[in-house]
Amino acid sequence: MNDPYLEKVLQLAGVVSPVEQPKEDDWQSLERELGIWLPEDVKLLITSLGSGYFGEFSLLNPCSSSKYARLSRERLLLYQHNLQPIAREGGFSLYPDGNGLIRIGAGSNRMDLLLQPMSSQPVEYRLAWLDQDDRIPKWLDLTVARFLHDLYLGLLSVGWATELKELIWGPDDPFFVSQPGRGEAPADL
Repeated sequence: MNDPYLEKVLQLAGVVSPVEQPKEDDWQSLERELGIWLPEDVKLLITSLGSGYFGEFSLLNPCSSSKYARLSRERLLLYQHNLQPIAREGGFSLYPDGNGLIRIGAGSNRMDLLLQPMSSQPVEYRLAWLDQDDRIPKWLDLTVARFLHDLYLGLLSVGWATELKELIWGPDDPFFVSQPGRGEAPADL
């Protein structure tokens, strides 16, 4: 997938020395462990940025030094266990259930970025934002890079996006800060 927003996000992030960058072997190992393909653009974005934070939000990384910021089967199974009542009520399923959503990003205030692979190939996916208090995923017809880009620049035309931007980035927060995974546990884990 050739996503023009990937380059825009990398420019906004301005990462000079990424930390905890996954290598191709890390991604292959994770995909074997999960039994699914992950989208190439998502892997490229996380690999290019390494670990870090978009204000109060981070993309999960298979190489994170913090288990709470790590993308792994173990963490996805724990997430599914903890959020099963919300998923049931909201009418959606979570990995490892068939067609289940995969948590690829986590924010403060019990908010998550979820991905649903749409084929056996690592190209097509649907993206959803989940505010655990609302219990219903907000489906996004965007790539991960475009979502981050448009959210930060205030280009998303849905009402909840303005509030979300304010929750993630304070008025003086940079777009992205490169740093190893934080050690604290999110509220739901």
